[in-house]
Amino acid sequence: MTFQHCRFRAVFWIIMWSALFSLAMAIAKTLDDSVNQVSLIFTRSLVAVTAAMPLFWRAGFKIHFGTTRLKLHLLRVILVSASMGCTYYAYRHLPLAYAAAIGQTGPLFTTLLAILLLRERVSWIKWVALSVGYGGVMIMVRPTGGMIDMGTGVALVANLLAGLAIISAKSLTRTDSSETVLFYATFGVLTVSGILALWFWETPSSPDLWRLAVIGIAGVSSQYCYLNALKCAPASFITPFEYTRLCMSIPIGYFIFAEIPDRWTIAGSLVIIVAIVLLTLSDREAAPQPKAE
Repeated sequence: MTFQHCRFRAVFWIIMWSALFSLAMAIAKTLDDSVNQVSLIFTRSLVAVTAAMPLFWRAGFKIHFGTTRLKLHLLRVILVSASMGCTYYAYRHLPLAYAAAIGQTGPLFTTLLAILLLRERVSWIKWVALSVGYGGVMIMVRPTGGMIDMGTGVALVANLLAGLAIISAKSLTRTDSSETVLFYATFGVLTVSGILALWFWETPSSPDLWRLAVIGIAGVSSQYCYLNALKCAPASFITPFEYTRLCMSIPIGYFIFAEIPDRWTIAGSLVIIVAIVLLTLSDREAAPQPKAE
């Protein structure tokens, strides 16, 4: 597979992740307030395990279960569980477009973590592009007085935890298959949320059950897409394309929740698009040139 073809595949997978993630978060906002985070995550995980079962069954559970990096898998389970709880909380308590805007700080966290933990090299052009993208997010968020409300703070913590989970997944995909990483994350989150549900379980109403089912299917599918993207390209390349999540959240917020983006959101979005163009161009320049024969 050529360098460019692999990059195109990575972009495809990350856009699919963005679409499925946006769908899951939009549906989560429609859940009744009586459905707490533990009940949501446990039910979502239960549906995700059921939806992913054919994938695990096809290659055999022994293949997916076998790994030499169990401790890192367990650490990722904890990170994914905590990040998932924080993310659902943020999206359920913040306007969709605003929550998505806060979520765009994720690439900054992940890229910095990739440099520190995976020793990935990032050109100065990418640093500029990431700074421009972050500036676009700040235009939309417009923090005042240095104060951060509960929802915003939880959203930022979710991005940090998600960044750590992505870095651990990138490390795991070097030795384990995407299916193996997905296997441990899926069953691990189900186990953790199941234990917590013993104390915090609240039975969802009938109208919420089908919503939780869709959230579960979209959730496990989005994880699979992200893992495939990580296998095609470095984390520092694919994570900036999470900005596409904003492009999907704005129309969803408008048509479903009647949220109309203001001029600051539009201006910030344009700045982020510029950042994506810069990142794409910088990656193209970094592509290895074919040797002359």
